Amino acid sequence: MAGNLENLRRGSLNIYQSITSNLIEWAVSEIGAEYILYGTDSPLHFAPMQRARVDKANISDQDKHLILDDNAAQLFGLTGKVEV
Repeated sequence: MAGNLENLRRGSLNIYQSITSNLIEWAVSEIGAEYILYGTDSPLHFAPMQRARVDKANISDQDKHLILDDNAAQLFGLTGKVEV
């Protein structure tokens, strides 16, 4: 895993990770917010609680916006602005 994280940091892997746990700060520091997608794991988890984990995470507003909006828009080729 450590080798894969290093490759991801150098941009040699094209991997996105969805985050639905309380490990958001760790993931942002280890792989970067630009590789993280917001996910709810519904119906297993309560969607508003998963969103609150991102909203309350100790990361920058820019990182939150990447996780909640920009990364998915880029990955799926979506255009336009979405209010998050």
